[in-house]
Amino acid sequence: MKSIEILVVDDNPADALLMQEFLRERYLAKITVAHDGEEALGLLLARDYIPDLILLDLKLPKLNGHETVKRIRRTIARVPIIILSGSRNPDDISFAYAVGVNAYVEKPTEPDALLRMMQSVAGLWVEPLVREHQLKHQLK
Repeated sequence: MKSIEILVVDDNPADALLMQEFLRERYLAKITVAHDGEEALGLLLARDYIPDLILLDLKLPKLNGHETVKRIRRTIARVPIIILSGSRNPDDISFAYAVGVNAYVEKPTEPDALLRMMQSVAGLWVEPLVREHQLKHQLK
């Protein structure tokens, strides 16, 4: 059975690794990591790569999260994009929804809290995708 594919876009290597390990171990997900918006767009456009879910930090080098979402939405409208950000700024949150994110989740700085946050995000977004993939496989 094909596993779900998730693109993690985060410039913090420790956060990206924690998310990657959690999602691989718990859901056997295929994880691709990009460290900035330009790298993420390059992956999405160059390889014709369409993940099942995108987890995206907001404050990224080279191309910020808002601009990255706008560019992704021009070509891939249907993929859920979840912003994971330390920013509580109401303008950041409003703008994120305006450019097309599906959810905005405050990303904690402590590893244990980040893991708990990932468990919540996974329960709402990853588990339904896994069930959908399993159902499609059963129907074949």
